[in-house]
Amino acid sequence: MKRFTVAYMNFSNNDLELKVVTAVDWWEALKKAFDVDGNLPESLSGDIDGAKEEAYNQDWLFNVIEIPTGE
Repeated sequence: MKRFTVAYMNFSNNDLELKVVTAVDWWEALKKAFDVDGNLPESLSGDIDGAKEEAYNQDWLFNVIEIPTGE
C-alpha cells in the first residue's frame, strides 16, 4: 500500500479539500478520499490525465500525489 495526498474542489461551492489516504493506486486513493464504494463515474477510471479532464468537464478538479516513503 502507498500513501497519497488527494486534493479536490467543486466549482459550485469553491471549497478545496485535502486528504491523505492509503491505497494501491491513484484511483483507489480518489475513491477513499470521497469515501465512496465505486460511486465515482467510471469515465474517470482511465489514466489520471484523462480523468482530470473529465472531472473538469463536470465542474470539479482533483489531483492525486503519491507521498514518497523515504526509503
